[in-house]
Amino acid sequence: MPHLSRILIYPIKSLDPCPVPTATIAPGGSLGGDRRWAMVDGRPSARQTPQSPRSWVNGKREPQIQRLRCRFDGAIAPAGQPQDPDHPPRISVGWDAIDPDLTFDLVAGTSPFSQWLSQGLGYPVSLVENPDQGFPDDPVSPGPTLISAASLDTVAQWFPGQSVAAMRLRFRVNLEIAEVPPFWEDRLFGTEETVVPFQIGAVQVLGVNPCKRCVVPTRDPWTGTVDPDFKAQFKQRRLESLPPWTVADRFRNPYRLSVNTRIPPSEAGKVLSLGDPVML
Repeated sequence: MPHLSRILIYPIKSLDPCPVPTATIAPGGSLGGDRRWAMVDGRPSARQTPQSPRSWVNGKREPQIQRLRCRFDGAIAPAGQPQDPDHPPRISVGWDAIDPDLTFDLVAGTSPFSQWLSQGLGYPVSLVENPDQGFPDDPVSPGPTLISAASLDTVAQWFPGQSVAAMRLRFRVNLEIAEVPPFWEDRLFGTEETVVPFQIGAVQVLGVNPCKRCVVPTRDPWTGTVDPDFKAQFKQRRLESLPPWTVADRFRNPYRLSVNTRIPPSEAGKVLSLGDPVML
């Protein structure tokens, strides 16, 4: 039976994932703790509202970010709730490898951590926080992205020398489904302007569209070096591998992988757990 085999949250947008056994649905329809914080460019030329993607320091705009390794320790506050200022989570960081001596409190605003980031990037950086929804790439469909484990394995085979772990870091998907064939997740969206309802455990989810990809997957996830052939090769192989259940019109641009979702407000507070069945 299709079931949830991996849950990844990305506490700071564009940084390393944190595997978790459960995830609570946030009031805004995302996974609690996912992209809860974002790095913001403090230069006057980049100044926008914190919610504006133009202000974010992310992998799309800043390739150096992909060299930044991190590990999270301590509890992230429940979805929709503020952090305890006396017991913030901690982050250990380093360029290319984690330095255990570089451990900071994870707090919004200007902090020793943001000052360390600013020094490494060469311009002022601060952190902003949104406990209700985080900072999704797609504010219209802010639910978790979803993919089959077999899809990641298949895509890794398209690129000799690339591992599934590397593809996981390139595509940064939240939920993985096991015991299904490659690209099974293409069943979870239909034609444009429609949604496909399905259920993971007790949580109702709406599949919206295949996720259009940016420049990040074309880069080595550890160095940020661009593979100039990655996008073209991916697009060709994706078209060649479209399964019969796929709505082919959604792949006029075939640089797409995984599914964007929405989660209705009624599901806030419910919990996804490893092993939950996935039912269409």
